[in-house]
Amino acid sequence: MAVNEAAYRKLTNIIDLTGHLANGRVLRELSKVLSEEAKTQLSHEFERSRDPYGTRWAPLAQERSRNKRASVRGGAMGAFARGLRTGGSSKPLVDTGRLKNSFRVQALANGFFIRTPVVYAAAQNYGYTYPARTVLTGRSGGVLGGYGLMARSVTGHVLPARPMLPEGQLGAIWSAAFKRAADGYFKELAKATTNMP
Repeated sequence: MAVNEAAYRKLTNIIDLTGHLANGRVLRELSKVLSEEAKTQLSHEFERSRDPYGTRWAPLAQERSRNKRASVRGGAMGAFARGLRTGGSSKPLVDTGRLKNSFRVQALANGFFIRTPVVYAAAQNYGYTYPARTVLTGRSGGVLGGYGLMARSVTGHVLPARPMLPEGQLGAIWSAAFKRAADGYFKELAKATTNMP
């Protein structure tokens, strides 16, 4: 009985590929690929001011100077002379880039997780209502050069939710991105397996 050489090679390649799937290497590598794609998608959320499902983030409540003290102490030119940037962005969560650049993605053997050390990340992601309160402010100088305290009321305000990560369902945007990344990985794996001796 004659053996079809091409069919035999294909079968051998399939057996090799299933061996890679069974040993856990593929799952580890796929987790790394998907974790990198998650970091890319997270970056897109900030660039496009939208959540993972495509809904635009709430706009800023008002235009503001990024450095209010600089504006008070000599305006834009005074801030420029001291090396401070003024103006800020009209897009939410991008003035300093601190939150956007703080996310760390770690691939595990069977998945990945995303974390940030920035304390205000949860308030930005889920929204937060700041209560009205009374604060004490200090004032020095005056006629006798002493120090005094003044109480002043601060009105409460609502920080709107600006979701950065999907919860529950991935949604169409992240799902499509993960599918593209996984398809690319499996194509490369299949190509590498078929080129093996």
